Amino acid sequence: RPVPLCGPARRAYGKGDADPMKKIFFSPDGCLRSGWQMALYMVVYLAVSQAVTMALSMVVNPLLLFLLGGVEGVRAWPGLMALNYILLAVVNLVAAWALAALFAALNKKRGVKLCFGAGGRGLRQLGAGLLAGAASMAVVAAMLYGFGDMRFTGFGFSPMLAVYLVLFITVGITEETLCRGVLQGALAGRVPAAAVVLVPSVLFGLLHFANPGFGLLPCLNIILVGGLFALVTLRSGSLAAAIGYHITWNFFQGNVFGVLVSGTDTNAASLISGELTRANIWNGGNFGAEGGLYVTLLLVVSIALAWKFWPKGEAPAKAAAQLPNEA
Repeated sequence: RPVPLCGPARRAYGKGDADPMKKIFFSPDGCLRSGWQMALYMVVYLAVSQAVTMALSMVVNPLLLFLLGGVEGVRAWPGLMALNYILLAVVNLVAAWALAALFAALNKKRGVKLCFGAGGRGLRQLGAGLLAGAASMAVVAAMLYGFGDMRFTGFGFSPMLAVYLVLFITVGITEETLCRGVLQGALAGRVPAAAVVLVPSVLFGLLHFANPGFGLLPCLNIILVGGLFALVTLRSGSLAAAIGYHITWNFFQGNVFGVLVSGTDTNAASLISGELTRANIWNGGNFGAEGGLYVTLLLVVSIALAWKFWPKGEAPAKAAAQLPNEA
């Protein structure tokens, strides 16, 4: 069950009854082939994000300039960062909705759609993911502070914590809809299961290439994170568990324990403040813990535990098993 797909599988044509040109673009199930779908999802994700950002800027920027008395007033406004993050959260949600809608449209003939989890079972999977993400970061923080890689500098509270929480909720929804949802869903039942998990995880890692401190080990760890989220998606039968895991993985890392989140510093709005005492291969240096061997070890153990013990959700329709191969 490599991706949570709901609905019966259908076959549109057999190996010998399709136009040769049609086979270039469409699978035997009558839907656009995986590669074309994945390329289209990436283009739509980037295009929608950019378009919504530009639209919001055209409305918000003139309003701020008017209300705050010009560019200097805007720059001096203490709420500017919070507003930017809230607008980014809006962009994320619109992009996630667009991806889910596009997936449903492109895969209508397959009779499948993404499963985000509903009812009590979905809430339990979401809760399990939230708990797992928080526990994972607690272990990482214990290693960083315990082994002397980080030094505690104090406690704090900021209203920005609520803003970061909203932002990371939308990041979790959007990135899981993209990587464990539509990209994984485009491959499900059409290629070997290992590729269904590996290809979106590699793309997930490469999506972070512009982050400060990105390199080989950070990329490997992000790929492993993607593999872990793919595994809990596979086990749970919905995206709810991975979304929850992703949310608290980011929020607890940056805004509870004061650790860099994929190269991004959120320490100014963290319950626990700390500073790196040394940069090395174990703590990830200026990429943060996700770029170090502490997290590599945690992820290997987490993947093994999830494979063995992650609670199974209700099995979705057997679409992935029944769909014909793209060949």
